[in-house]
Amino acid sequence: MSIDGPEHIHDHYRKNRGGHGSWSKALDASKLLLDHGVEVNVLSVVNNYSVQFPDEIYEFHKSQGLNFMQFIPCVEIEGNSVANFSVDATSYGEFLKRLFDLWLADFVDGVPTTSIRWFEALLFKYAGFAPTECTLLETCGEYLLIEHTGDVFACDFFVEPEWKLGNLLETPLPTLFNSRKQTNFGQMKSNLPTDCRTCEWKTQCRGGCTKDRLRNPALSGRNHFCEAYKLFFAHADSKLRNLADEWKRKQHEPIH
Repeated sequence: MSIDGPEHIHDHYRKNRGGHGSWSKALDASKLLLDHGVEVNVLSVVNNYSVQFPDEIYEFHKSQGLNFMQFIPCVEIEGNSVANFSVDATSYGEFLKRLFDLWLADFVDGVPTTSIRWFEALLFKYAGFAPTECTLLETCGEYLLIEHTGDVFACDFFVEPEWKLGNLLETPLPTLFNSRKQTNFGQMKSNLPTDCRTCEWKTQCRGGCTKDRLRNPALSGRNHFCEAYKLFFAHADSKLRNLADEWKRKQHEPIH
């Protein structure tokens, strides 16, 4: 369910063809699902406007019962420059820092009471498990996107002719998933620039999402949000380590 937060935040960019906001319809749909016992994961795009309101967005989602949250930073290229609605790296870094602190403050007895996908994936990684989000893996390509036409693409962020793998009506899904093109797509993520290979946060970050590294030639393969992740990990690394250590300690406590 795509809801960016309260009405003024969501409707800042999410307008219909008539110029009217879509917030009320999105919120009504989420309430309908929740009222019928359907678990809802809310996806919020962080743009140059919404990045200013981490507290307001987080508290709004909680107030609506949307306790499973996912945040995707917006960056698009127009011509040879970054679109003005994209979020810059420093602002996004500060957003992540504040959001992390809000999430952490809601822990009860060492257990999170809200779910923020990226933070939980990081916690898995710090605890020694494979992260549950592809952006934190050394390589990607572990899932596919299937269009209603049966066309299959390497990733939902790469629905482009270059990364069309084929069509389900013509080729079995396992064949497409194990194709050389899909393998090559996944391996692109591990081809990091020198700055990333020597960065102190490489193991935690793994260069971020491929889409944020390849679409702006001016970055020479660096992630648009590189500085954001440096800000975040400098702020959260020790706290994530402590959380992981505490979780591992509890696993070895005797059961009474």
